[in-house]
Amino acid sequence: MLISKSVRTSKNTQCCFRDLSNDKIRLIWEITSRCNLSCKHCFISTNRCGDLKTEEIFRIVDNLDGINLGKIMLTGGEVFLRNDLLSILEYVKNKFKDVIIDITTNGTLLDKNNVTKLKELGVEELSISIDGTSQVHDYQRNKIGSFNKMIMGVDLLIFHDITVDGIMVLNKTNFNCLEETIDIAFKSGFSSLNISNLLFLKNSTYDYNLLKLNDTEIEKATEIIDEKKSEFGQLMPIKMVGFNKITIKCYVRNIVSINSQGDVMHCFLSSSKNVQKFNALNQKLKSYFDLEKNGMYCT
Repeated sequence: MLISKSVRTSKNTQCCFRDLSNDKIRLIWEITSRCNLSCKHCFISTNRCGDLKTEEIFRIVDNLDGINLGKIMLTGGEVFLRNDLLSILEYVKNKFKDVIIDITTNGTLLDKNNVTKLKELGVEELSISIDGTSQVHDYQRNKIGSFNKMIMGVDLLIFHDITVDGIMVLNKTNFNCLEETIDIAFKSGFSSLNISNLLFLKNSTYDYNLLKLNDTEIEKATEIIDEKKSEFGQLMPIKMVGFNKITIKCYVRNIVSINSQGDVMHCFLSSSKNVQKFNALNQKLKSYFDLEKNGMYCT
């Protein structure tokens, strides 16, 4: 079977999700809304309600049958807060042996034991947030020591030959250390770096206007990033995400998302509405694609 690979490029986009090489479906699955940090720029409402039980997670995995699945992206909250995470990964891998698993994490809970197990289970990729130099990152994350813990986690992953992709959310707090942050990511062994614009969704609780960059700052950031793209090239592709001033309607049929309660939608970042209430706990995901046969939009 042809395995779907992530395509890492330096081409700026509006969407933060990388294309898959054979156009298979990417599942973005929020397996917990709990988090051990409280980031100043986070748009996810954490601790909304309790997590699904292990057996309920397994039921959703069973309901993924029948779709052309290429990648499962596990996110949160912070996924490593789930005590059953490794059991979930093992269940997924046993059922979908050729599907890539990508975990999004803040990296602070990685240790020798769970990283070793990730490697044994065949987890290929982790996406880790890096939001500045040590001091700025810790301030952004509201937790002293979070930067050092993240870097230690990255070191463990690279030692076990697991790909690490970086995510930086650019805002007023870390704008002045942008160049230094890119250098840190490169020296730390990140395979790529997505530098994303600040997101504001309806459930966002932070002060968007206080953190967002002005046009002059975005122009300066673009110059810095372009210089770093030339310097690092394919050694660490750098991509700007979401900085296009023109509102674009994204027509993508190969992304689907499941939140921490099993509710299904096209994309967590989408403003579009579902055709009807759909929950993966008691419905096959293939049925959702049948409902959305006229297309799924992200605006």
